[in-house]
Parts: sequence; C-alpha cells; structure tokens
Amino acid sequence: MLMRSMIVAAFVLLVGSLVTPLTPADAQSSSAPIAVGQVWENQGNSTLTISTVSPVGTRGTHNPGPYGAFTGTYVNGETTAFPCAVDSYAVTGSYTQNYVTWTVNWQNSHPSNCGTSTIWSGEFVTVLESPNPSLKEIESSWVLTGIGITPIGGLITGDNTFTLQ
Repeated sequence: MLMRSMIVAAFVLLVGSLVTPLTPADAQSSSAPIAVGQVWENQGNSTLTISTVSPVGTRGTHNPGPYGAFTGTYVNGETTAFPCAVDSYAVTGSYTQNYVTWTVNWQNSHPSNCGTSTIWSGEFVTVLESPNPSLKEIESSWVLTGIGITPIGGLITGDNTFTLQ
C-alpha cells in the first residue's frame, strides 16, 4: 500500500511540475489534441471516447499549448484477460499539447465491478510513416492497482498505443 501511494504521489508531482499559467490569448491560439466525440482505439480493441473537454488555463513549461481536462468512457476490449471487459467505465483525464493522462476506476453498477484503477500516461504522436500523414496516436504506459492484484506490491504495468479513429 505504501509503495502504491508513493508511486501515485510521484506521478502527481511530476505532472504538477510541468504546468504554468496560460494567458487568455494562449488558451485560444492553439488547437487542442483532445476534442469532444473523439474515439481512440488501442491494439487490444479497447476504446477511449471523449465526452467533455474543458481548458483550465495552464500549460506545460516544456510543452507549449493548452492544458485542459476531459471526461469520457473507456471500454476494455481485452475480453479474455480482464473480467471488467466490454462494459463502459468513466474516464477523467488531463492533457497538454503533447501529453495526456487519464484514469479509469473499474467500478460501475454491473456485477463485473473489479474494484481496481488504471492510470495511463502518454504522448501524442503523428505517424509519419503511415499512408495517412494525419494519423494520430497516443503512445502510453499504464499502471493498474487494486486489492488482490498480483504480483507483489499490487501493481501491474504495461504499454498501449491508441489510434484516433
């Protein structure tokens, strides 16, 4: 439990250290990489759907552009590996022009309530080698934590690439 708290605290401090205030002109000058209605799908057929986006008026010191918050839903397509698959779960997240992070608490009214949480942290990239030069991806890493999670320490980690559909 202490190790998990220390990892989460370090992540929050890292994200918090990258933001500085935006001026009103800055907030309107850049296009946000996250927009209402976007659907991002990973290699395991999981989907992140964006429902609301709200700029909060800060930006990353190393990442010019808007910094904002978003909400949405996440559906896990990993049907054989995860008991909380196929159902829709609430997402909360934040973004800068270059980076994004979001959290899913695997709890809803369905019997497959898993009582775990996952946080993703990633970078927006444009895939230059693609036949579609405007193909956008999020290259991300994630940490799943919760009661009963093995291995020792209650953490499972991995990587995903999400493609804008």
